[in-house]
Amino acid sequence: MSTNQPSIGQNSIFVRVIVMGALALAMSGCGAGSKVVTNVTFSDEVVNGDLYAGIDATLAPGSITLPAAKFPLYNPKNPSQTLGEIETNGMHVIARVNASAALRLPDLIDGTKLPSGAAIPLNLPAGLTPIGIPAFNSNSVVYVAINGNQILVGVAVSILKEDSLKLPLNLFLPFTINQQISGTAGFFLGEKQGVAVFALKDSTTAPTLPTITATGTKTLARASASRAMPEMIGKIEVKSDAITNSTLKQFERAQKRIGRRAKLD
Repeated sequence: MSTNQPSIGQNSIFVRVIVMGALALAMSGCGAGSKVVTNVTFSDEVVNGDLYAGIDATLAPGSITLPAAKFPLYNPKNPSQTLGEIETNGMHVIARVNASAALRLPDLIDGTKLPSGAAIPLNLPAGLTPIGIPAFNSNSVVYVAINGNQILVGVAVSILKEDSLKLPLNLFLPFTINQQISGTAGFFLGEKQGVAVFALKDSTTAPTLPTITATGTKTLARASASRAMPEMIGKIEVKSDAITNSTLKQFERAQKRIGRRAKLD
């Protein structure tokens, strides 16, 4: 894993945002044919006793094309501590995080909010709050939570606005990759704007996982020889909000004001 800090030049790389194409994909078929991502791979492995989890999301053609860039994830209270990395490359959004280390740390940033300030597109069981991990020199965020046999990894890539547009609006569409991997992906507009992917894996083993109690207290627990799962306090579920004509019109207006080219934020 690279810990090199992204250069100023990386932050000025242009990305082509094709909002209308994204909307066409989102609305085509208004159901089974709708997608923001075409595939998501989920990785989870134990390295030196810590659980590392990550996703590699392939965005649907015509939605958004991202430059090749890497941003380390860090602890704001100890910036020298690297917790993972966000990588963008064409149609791919990639995140990898030391989940065990992140969940040991108290209150990095609010893991229930997108960079725009809107709530993340998930229904969370009472007492469970994802950890938000900021990217260095960026407003992008990675999210992680462990709940029983569920592992959550999310990534929100922030894109710099070219004007003073302030439009609180989200468009997210659920996806299912297989019996173990599902989630939601989409776009957010507001104080910040960008693309986000949240993936859930129903894991079958838990060599090193944090336990989150009903009161929200997080402790790291190694599984026993039987590899028993930490206690589940409910189920993390994807929100399924309807996409209305009003939402489409707002996105169309936003697209005209934002323009077709933006910078990574």
